[in-house]
Amino acid sequence: MTTDKSRAGSGRTFDVTATPGKAESQAQMKTLEQGLKLFREQRLAEAKGWLEKAAQGPEANVRLTAKTHLSVCERRLRKPVLELASADDHYNYGVERLNARDLEASRRHLEISLALRPDTDYVLYAFAGALALSGDISGSYENLKRAIEINPANRNSARQDPDFLPVSHNPLFQQLLHPERRQSF
Repeated sequence: MTTDKSRAGSGRTFDVTATPGKAESQAQMKTLEQGLKLFREQRLAEAKGWLEKAAQGPEANVRLTAKTHLSVCERRLRKPVLELASADDHYNYGVERLNARDLEASRRHLEISLALRPDTDYVLYAFAGALALSGDISGSYENLKRAIEINPANRNSARQDPDFLPVSHNPLFQQLLHPERRQSF
């Protein structure tokens, strides 16, 4: 070790004669640090490359940390394969997407469920809710009307359901949900 005299009075010492093994270890550590930074930023695809490189370096503890985070990256990057076969599978996934407010996916899966089992009141009801949230007033009305015809209990549910709030003041929905007030419309 020699003292760097170019920085007068700094008192810092630098290893001028770094060994190749030490340089590799330092490079591995910098690679890991970059990978972890990207990992924390949720930039997993980018982090994966850095972590793979760090997992190949000479330091065992750095390799272990890199491999652990790499495993998490790979798991999070893997797209789950949905195997939806039945009408109920599509209905359940459609409702889950509706609750997550992924309206496009919700509508798509509820339509598939209806194609597999038309005139299923609870699917018609959920589809009407998805349509209401999407701003399709007439589609929502027609599906909710059919759901109520099949199962009148859907009328009371829809009165309380926040999914129908966007259309609740529409006169058609008022008549559908409150037929006892028909004269006042």
